[in-house]
Amino acid sequence: MARKNMFEGITPAARPDEDAKGPLPRPAAKMPEVFQSAGPIAAIRNDLRSVSSRSVQDIDPDLIEDTGLKDRMGALDEDVADLRESI
Repeated sequence: MARKNMFEGITPAARPDEDAKGPLPRPAAKMPEVFQSAGPIAAIRNDLRSVSSRSVQDIDPDLIEDTGLKDRMGALDEDVADLRESI
């Protein structure tokens, strides 16, 4: 027992005045730059943009602010002397 049109009662019937006018024109939405051009060249260009945005970049060390924290412990002269004796 198959149904011929299972969505028949769900969709509203079209009104005659709407059919005469047709749909209202909508302004074309501007697509993001990534999707504007199509084809293999555009795909490669978009991939290169994506990769370059995530790549490692050189930063001038003068632009890095010092936090005041040291990542190494200071060596005491006594400890160095003990190490020399043990070697």
